[in-house]
Amino acid sequence: MKVKSLIVVMAVVVSSCTTGSSESSMPNDNWKSFDETVVFEDEKVVQLPLDASTGFWHYSMSVDVIDGVDVLSFINPMNNAIYTYDLMNNSLMSKTLLDKQGPNAVGALNLATHKLVSLDSMFIFNLMHGVMYLSNSEGKLVKKSTLVNYKIDGVMGNPEPSLSSPMVLLGNKLYISCSIDQYEKSYRERKAVMTYDFLTDETAYVIDYPETYSQAYWGPVFKYIPSLDLGLDGESLVANFSVEPKIQKTNDRGELLSTHYEMSSYIDKIEPLDSDIKTAVRINHNVVNPEKKEYGLTNSDFNKIISDSYRGYYYRVAYIRPTLEEFRSGNTVIDFSISVLTEDFKKIGEKLFDGSIYRPSMIFSGKGGLYIGRTDLYSQNEDIMPFSLFKL
Repeated sequence: MKVKSLIVVMAVVVSSCTTGSSESSMPNDNWKSFDETVVFEDEKVVQLPLDASTGFWHYSMSVDVIDGVDVLSFINPMNNAIYTYDLMNNSLMSKTLLDKQGPNAVGALNLATHKLVSLDSMFIFNLMHGVMYLSNSEGKLVKKSTLVNYKIDGVMGNPEPSLSSPMVLLGNKLYISCSIDQYEKSYRERKAVMTYDFLTDETAYVIDYPETYSQAYWGPVFKYIPSLDLGLDGESLVANFSVEPKIQKTNDRGELLSTHYEMSSYIDKIEPLDSDIKTAVRINHNVVNPEKKEYGLTNSDFNKIISDSYRGYYYRVAYIRPTLEEFRSGNTVIDFSISVLTEDFKKIGEKLFDGSIYRPSMIFSGKGGLYIGRTDLYSQNEDIMPFSLFKL
């Protein structure tokens, strides 16, 4: 059997806009009901060919429009390479091998994420190094920049992009989701996103944590990492936080423009691990805490926000996790729902997916529709990377 690349998961320009009073949409009495004008139509299965060293799931994977073509790319840690596929004809375009050592070294990419600017300009962020690398298609380094020194005290947040929280490109900046380096009594002074200006090599922290995080203790660190994407106008950002029903829309400086309430029809409410936020700073997080683990894996949350510029929709992915009783009985499957929102964040559709069939983290939008990875089909044929393509 082929070795699968199972990676350990750690856990814009609107310069004329100013901060001021932000627009906010709040739930009404029947927030679970909505006018369903969009339905998911499963059109076909897309199969991408895999070589012997490539598995199904990867820590860093995305779809980007390069020269008018939808390009799916991912980092394969088994051979330290970036693969690109043309989704128009489902064919392999390129395979860029990256050195672990030497003058062009980017290190081992077991825990790294990437962003394509073009087929010849690939940003790679190695989380273990805290370094951003820019490589060309031949694997030659163009530049490298240290974004964070983990040995220095007082780091506001550790950059931690992943498949659920990929890096976002806007103008000459990359926006990188951060994890908290320690639990706080309040997050009002914290920022959730790092920006990296690749022209000046300057970094900054932007986007406020929602007030929700300063009101209770929400368990594992992954509940504190936001997901980002470009706004449909191409000049703003949209931010999704795991335990916060409201979606934030900001300008390129991370200043709040508006918030929009959206709740999955499959989640009644999101409860904290402890309503006293001080609990988070009292306990020792360096030892195994079964209660924190069980809470994190059995309490449903919002995982990802996705922009679809082809259809003018936002998709919000909610993880519908097993109950505590189901989890203790051995059920660790995460079902998920996808809500469809208009440009003004009006909900017009939602569908529940079986987590034993579909891969909840492998969801991408493209010209053809919405791509969702198929775990079940890969288990039958490990020579392909299969996706269901949904029309909306």
